[in-house]
Amino acid sequence: MRAQNIQHLATNMAVEHTARDAHDRDYSVVILKDACETASEEGHKAALESISRFCKIISTSQFLGGEE
Repeated sequence: MRAQNIQHLATNMAVEHTARDAHDRDYSVVILKDACETASEEGHKAALESISRFCKIISTSQFLGGEE
C-alpha cells in the first residue's frame, strides 16, 4: 500500500470488505477500531456495528495488552 501512496483505510470500504472476505475464508478477524476511519463518525460507527456480528472489535490499547 505504501508503494501506491495509500495513507488511510476507510472503515466502511476497505476495512469492512476485507473483514467480510477474511471471515468468508474462515479467518478470525480482529478490527482495531481506532486505527481506521471514514469520512464521518456515523459511517465509522455503522461499519463497525455491521461487522461486529462476526469480528472482534477492540482498541489499539487493548490489542497491545493495555486496558481501555
